Amino acid sequence: MLAATQVSLAQETRPILTQTTAKKMADACEQYARGKGWKIIVTIVDAGGVLKQFSRMDDSFMISVDASQMKAHT
Repeated sequence: MLAATQVSLAQETRPILTQTTAKKMADACEQYARGKGWKIIVTIVDAGGVLKQFSRMDDSFMISVDASQMKAHT
């Protein structure tokens, strides 16, 4: 019984970033940017670095697409 407990404690658990949460995060970023008069691009990746959410506000700079995706991985 003790060995099984020790094994289960050794396993790491991580919260999962759902699509719903990622969308809420992006929406909050865009709302903040609108309030500041900014045109932004939002890239959200999961814990593995895989794209989860991407949005580009109208009239944002196209060059910012690559920058946004690179920043999301750092």
